[in-house]
Amino acid sequence: MKFNTLEESIQYAIKQEEIAITLYTHLSSISTNLQAKEEFDRLVVMETEHKVNLQNYSWDEYKSRDDDEIYFDLKTSDYLVKPDDINNMSFLESIIVAAKREKQAMEMYQKFAEAYSKNEKLNSFFLQMVEEEARHKYELESLYEDLINER
Repeated sequence: MKFNTLEESIQYAIKQEEIAITLYTHLSSISTNLQAKEEFDRLVVMETEHKVNLQNYSWDEYKSRDDDEIYFDLKTSDYLVKPDDINNMSFLESIIVAAKREKQAMEMYQKFAEAYSKNEKLNSFFLQMVEEEARHKYELESLYEDLINER
């Protein structure tokens, strides 16, 4: 993956948040477990907030970039689930997919933070996004562990 400008990076991040919103909306709609449905609904709200934050952040002062182009492996294919599988997943499988999706988002924002490490405000913004995605992942993994331990 290559990003020539900050704007390309941000547009990619917004698209990833939209994909997460779509995934969690779908998982909520097919979930028969009330706890999972509530968790996916909560994630839709949080990922929507991330998208809005990315869209509303004042990027104007960062339009030009002195650093080299940004390249990194998003490892997207490591986390892809065939659409057929999404409709036939168990509750626990849907939690795993969601946690993996949060890990992917966390890694993406970490790479952005590293790429913009010379700019304190940008670096701080992306590190905050890393923390939020890490919290989502933790909450999903905790839910998974709780459910496994109830068995």
